Amino acid sequence: MFRTIPDADIPLAAMAGCTSRPQAGAIVRVLAERIAALRRLDPADIDTERSFNELGVDSLDAMTLLGDIEERFGVVLDAAEIYDHPTPAALAQAIAARSSAHAA
Repeated sequence: MFRTIPDADIPLAAMAGCTSRPQAGAIVRVLAERIAALRRLDPADIDTERSFNELGVDSLDAMTLLGDIEERFGVVLDAAEIYDHPTPAALAQAIAARSSAHAA
């Protein structure tokens, strides 16, 4: 159902010994694909600078997205993350920054 994204299929936890961490670009692509699937749109039609609310993501969708990101990248996310980082691009940046900080 979803296209494979290089480096995005490797859970962050499995990369603990690697110097390579998921980049914001890979994370935002996964978010765009998941939102597109939830909204039945093409991922290319998802503007990752628009708010989750503008993209039609409701609270149930938000929890699904957070669960998908947790599973894919091995990070633990709080439900408030969607409100603290209200666009897919902002959320991806926050996750990438957090994973970099944990790597240091």
